[in-house]
Order: sequence, then C-alpha cells, then structure tokens
Amino acid sequence: IDSHKGSLFKDINPGIAFEGVKKQLKQKCSEMGGNAVINCQFEYRNALTDGFVGKKEVIEIFAYGTAVKVT
Repeated sequence: IDSHKGSLFKDINPGIAFEGVKKQLKQKCSEMGGNAVINCQFEYRNALTDGFVGKKEVIEIFAYGTAVKVT
C-alpha cells in the first residue's frame, strides 16, 4: 500500500502513489529471492484525512502480484 496526500497548494498526484507501490512490490519480490512480479493487481481509493486547516484528500493504492524467479 502507498498513498499521497494533497497539500494546501498542491492537488493529490496518483502517479506518485503508483510509483511508490510499484517500488514496494519490487522490493518485496527481491527480499523473497525473486526477480520479477507478474499478474499485478492494483486498486485505489480516495479518502479524507485530517489536515492542518481541515480535511485533505488522499489517494491510497493497494497492490499485489506473484513473485517469480526467471533464470
């Protein structure tokens, strides 16, 4: 899972959260001894979180896949 919050002067950027979750999939795969992730599934949701001056929008991306070892 990864997320990105908007700020007072910036909107949320789904691309930042998507890149973060892809990086986490690669890291987890490497920790398991794999060198590729296949059949990746991505889901997202928009949510509200408490901010300094009220509620702020946040996007959360959930991902999973199958780690494989290609030789």
